[in-house]
Amino acid sequence: MAPTELHADSTYRIAVFHTMNRAYHADALISVYMDFNNDGDYDLNVPPPPFTSELIFQGVSRWDSFFLDTRIQIPDAVIPNLPTGMRVVLNNDTNPYGAGNTGSGNFVSGEVEDYVVVFRRSPLNVPGAALVQNLALYPNPTTGKFTVSGDAIRPINHLDVVVTTMTGQQVLSRSFDHVGTRFAADLDLGDFAKGVYFVELRADGEKVNKKLVLR
Repeated sequence: MAPTELHADSTYRIAVFHTMNRAYHADALISVYMDFNNDGDYDLNVPPPPFTSELIFQGVSRWDSFFLDTRIQIPDAVIPNLPTGMRVVLNNDTNPYGAGNTGSGNFVSGEVEDYVVVFRRSPLNVPGAALVQNLALYPNPTTGKFTVSGDAIRPINHLDVVVTTMTGQQVLSRSFDHVGTRFAADLDLGDFAKGVYFVELRADGEKVNKKLVLR
C-alpha cells in the first residue's frame, strides 16, 4: 500500500472491524500508535517537547459489537514529508498495561498491523506569506546533534543556518546553495556549553528563527 498522507493539526476517522473464527466472540483492546518524532520507536511515555505521546488512541471492541469507530487528532508537532510508522494492535487481553499492547511483547490472542504514513503541512500559498514555512528543530531539547528542516513556498537559491547564544554570539554557521523548496540539515552542538541557543535561517534575504535547548 502507498503511504497515507495525514496533515498536521487535523482530525481523521479510524475504524476497526474485529471478527474471530469461532462460535463465541471476545472483547479486544485496540491500540493505535504513530511515530511522530520518526525515531523508529513507539513511545508510550511523553517524549521531550514539542512531541506528544505516540499512543494516539486506545479503545475496546466488545464481544457483542465488533465495530470500533472513532476519530484521532494529528498533533502539530510531527516530522513532515518522511515515511513514518503507524501501528494498530488488537489484543484480546484488555489490560491497558499488558505487555502485548505495543506489538513487541507476547500475547495469547491478537493481531498486529503496521502501516506507513506521511505527515504533511499545508503551505501558506498566499500573497505576502513568509518564504520559509514549517521550520522544525528535532530533537529539542538535544544533547548535541539535531536536525533543522523546513519548507519554502518557492525554491530557495541560498540558505544560511546560523546558531547563536542568547547574548548574540555566533557559534555555528552552515551555508547551502540551490536548496529548492524542501530542506533538512544535521548539526551538532555537542562541543558547546549547555543552555539556550537560537537557530536562525536566512533564506534569500528573509530570516526566521527558533529556540533550541542544549542539555
